[in-house]
Amino acid sequence: MVQMTYKPAFAKLLTQMVGEGRAAATAVSNDAHPLDITRAHPELVMLLRGQALFDLRGMGNANRAHAYYLNHICVIYPDGFSTGIEFVDKLLVEIHAMVHREALPRSVLKLITL
Repeated sequence: MVQMTYKPAFAKLLTQMVGEGRAAATAVSNDAHPLDITRAHPELVMLLRGQALFDLRGMGNANRAHAYYLNHICVIYPDGFSTGIEFVDKLLVEIHAMVHREALPRSVLKLITL
């Protein structure tokens, strides 16, 4: 995943947009509400959410990474969901496959998601 090397103000704005689920530009899909960033601009959402997931994994925190995946990626873009952007869809397939390969035992998952 690309390191966040852009200006901190831009990173803050993207984080706020993704956190609030809002965008101020036109949608990728005609049926997406232009202010729903998860549908209008999934590439921005996955830039931030994917980077956070890989950062957690890079720190060796598998439990937190898996919880983050469940709560911040899988909820928005479940396995098999299409964003309408081929690159983002391929990235999501890879992320879902990676997480499923490294799945934690159900007892651990219950504790994480409480």
